[in-house]
Amino acid sequence: MKCLPLIFFFSICSLVKGQQIDSIIKTSFVSKIELDADQFIGVDEFDNIYYIKENTFYKKSDKEKTSYTNTQFGTITAVDIKNPFKIVLFYGDFNTVILLDNNLNELSNKIDFNEVLFSKNIALVSGSSDNNLWIFSSDDNKLYRYDYNRNRIVSSSAPVNFRESDFIPNRMVASYKTCWLIHENVALEYDAYSNFKKRIVLNEFQLFNWFYDSYYWVKDGELFKSNLIEGVFKITFNNSITIESFYVLNNEIYIFDDEKKVVYKTAKI
Repeated sequence: MKCLPLIFFFSICSLVKGQQIDSIIKTSFVSKIELDADQFIGVDEFDNIYYIKENTFYKKSDKEKTSYTNTQFGTITAVDIKNPFKIVLFYGDFNTVILLDNNLNELSNKIDFNEVLFSKNIALVSGSSDNNLWIFSSDDNKLYRYDYNRNRIVSSSAPVNFRESDFIPNRMVASYKTCWLIHENVALEYDAYSNFKKRIVLNEFQLFNWFYDSYYWVKDGELFKSNLIEGVFKITFNNSITIESFYVLNNEIYIFDDEKKVVYKTAKI
């Protein structure tokens, strides 16, 4: 994943709010996949679909479906599939992370943040590079990169409320070397060393994601994209789609329609 060398503040909301769309990205319909899921997670490079149904994590391909269930740790809080050979499952109720391989087998012992030397209450988790995790601690409102093999902190941020008063992130989006903490309509971006880079404001957005060098977000049921250099692009579809959640991979966009229980696969033209 590339991190843009921009350290100034940038407000996308001023462009979107005023409907100052720089260009339109048209997409073409590729396929429709029936998916009875409570939550659509995403798709990997091998066209496997990941989702959650009744607190069971599933991986579905054209040929087979595998699953992972762990009733010991309560509800699955978050899943990170950007590395399909090292999938991250976070069980927030028990402050625990489970790592799975590409067959959904446990890779190692659980990472229990109640027991490790670095003992923190963890609110948000995502995978990082090597044997590291991005973690946000609700104890001190800091972002950390944590090496779970060596049980040590690689880097840490200043408390986020030093940057934004009353900022309590409720979502994390991360690449291997960049992390975004999201609260309401604000995303704070941090680099691989947990240094603050910039503040991004998205007016009244419902969903936020990142792929390669661009931000993607949903506002009023429509999908937008920006890389902070070329402006804001509106992504259009040639059929009516309700965006419950979405996932971007390479040149394709996957849209989950919860009401119809369908994943639409579209490609950028």
